[in-house]
Amino acid sequence: MEILLSLHNILLSLHNLFRWVVLALGFFAVLGALKNNAKPLRIYAIFITLQFLLGLALWLNFLYLYGFKTKEFLVRFFVLEHPFLMTLSVIFSHIALARSKKGGNLWKILTVISMILLIVGIPWWRPLIRL
Repeated sequence: MEILLSLHNILLSLHNLFRWVVLALGFFAVLGALKNNAKPLRIYAIFITLQFLLGLALWLNFLYLYGFKTKEFLVRFFVLEHPFLMTLSVIFSHIALARSKKGGNLWKILTVISMILLIVGIPWWRPLIRL
């Protein structure tokens, strides 16, 4: 059990630090979309997917350690709401990337939606940097 708790703390620290990279890349993806440049979106989509996989490992470890109690706000947020919003953000980023190859403006809107979902889904009340 101690190994899983240590793994949880390591994953949580990595997930927390990597969030800033994904946020910065998302910001550049939105700026790139405004300039009709999809290359920052491609990089953002790759990194948000890596962050998602890291979060998935953290989520599975969390469920194993603490279980699933939806009445507690924090547990409900980290077991249901946060993963749901982040999954949608990843999906929108990849759809935006696919649509960028076809041209038009829809990919730009989807990029912004992905970024909004990312910002809304982040637990801002938690420590901004966790080591």
